[in-house]
Amino acid sequence: MMISVLLIVMAQGLVANESCVIDEGQSDKSFSSTRSRMASAVRDGRLEAIEDFVDDDIVFGFDGSSGRGAFIESLKDSRQRTALLDALSLGGRFQLIDNQPGFWAPFVYTVPLWDTSMPERYVIPLYRPLDIYSQASPTSRILDRFDCQPVLLAEKVNLNKDSWYAVLVRGARGYVSRLSVRSPLDYRAGFVRVKRGWVLKYFVSGD
Repeated sequence: MMISVLLIVMAQGLVANESCVIDEGQSDKSFSSTRSRMASAVRDGRLEAIEDFVDDDIVFGFDGSSGRGAFIESLKDSRQRTALLDALSLGGRFQLIDNQPGFWAPFVYTVPLWDTSMPERYVIPLYRPLDIYSQASPTSRILDRFDCQPVLLAEKVNLNKDSWYAVLVRGARGYVSRLSVRSPLDYRAGFVRVKRGWVLKYFVSGD
């Protein structure tokens, strides 16, 4: 997924020199294996194989649905499988989840924000430098270039439909391509380590 996004970004004329993705998961062989095997099963649509990696009481979706059977059923929708693959492909960090050893993916959910009370106001760059354009077009003037720090949105956006997001840069309004950033409130996967290994306990979006 990361490679396809990179190619699309470059095709739009955006500069994508270096990834901002942080992935601590590679440091734990057990977790890395679980994530890899789960992603393979999701990619191939092998729903019965995915059950081995899912907690019995998983909480998922925007409305907080729960239960492994219902979650597996939801993955019959290709959009849900794509959302899960996107989350799994963008790194993450080890953190306690419900007082258990855990891992949150993607990494953007773990990035410290300037104002933690308003996570919906930020997007996180996936690549650096992140070009901030004067208009919602890659041919417009570049106002600024950001590193991997959070970017403040100028207004509420539709994360799944808007191709460009309006942002604030030193008090001025600019635009970033949706393909170059991700919201910390987009879908995220929370794994916990239990006796039988790592299992997916949360796959949720929103605050």
